[in-house]
Amino acid sequence: MQQSKVKALVKDYLMIAIGSAIYALGVSIFIVPSKIALGGVTGIAAILYQLTGFPVGTASLIINIPLIVIGFWKLGHQFIFKTFFSLATFTLYDMVLSQFTYPEFDKMLTALFGAVLIGVGMGLQYSYGGSTGGTDILNRLIQKKVPHVQLGNVVLLTDAVVIAASAIVFREMETILYGIIVAFIHSKLIDYVIYGTDMGKMILIITNH
Repeated sequence: MQQSKVKALVKDYLMIAIGSAIYALGVSIFIVPSKIALGGVTGIAAILYQLTGFPVGTASLIINIPLIVIGFWKLGHQFIFKTFFSLATFTLYDMVLSQFTYPEFDKMLTALFGAVLIGVGMGLQYSYGGSTGGTDILNRLIQKKVPHVQLGNVVLLTDAVVIAASAIVFREMETILYGIIVAFIHSKLIDYVIYGTDMGKMILIITNH
């Protein structure tokens, strides 16, 4: 392997690790302790945490195993290797962060800061070829079919399904509403990190000349 490719690969994994750390901060310090509904497999893991106390990172890793197998078949080994690395680092970060007790913040501030950290973290992971696994693998497959749809919008759609399921567990409308806020903000930040602020416009000119 050429030296430039090695450097690029090292950079990818380093940025994914940083993105995973930022994502873990949002989930483990802000969202999960505040019992705010979260989308994706992490949201499912958070539901299990509220029901059983099972660690979010570990539950997320277990749920992701069959999905990773599907992703390996459909999306290729590089994406899956990076996704597995992201999951492993998130599990490690969550294990460390969950050992501490954090002060209670205003719930709106918790939702906003958590959403920003999750959006930036996921955006970095996506930008360098990784993901948080689970429904992100499904999101990638969907975007592969409809590439003109921005990834953040696909994430928002799948998150909405999990948040709806959270309504049954939490049984608190306030929790679900905060979850919707978090999902909307972090989906927009994902697009911002991946695509930037550039906007494109197309003009069609029909003429005989």
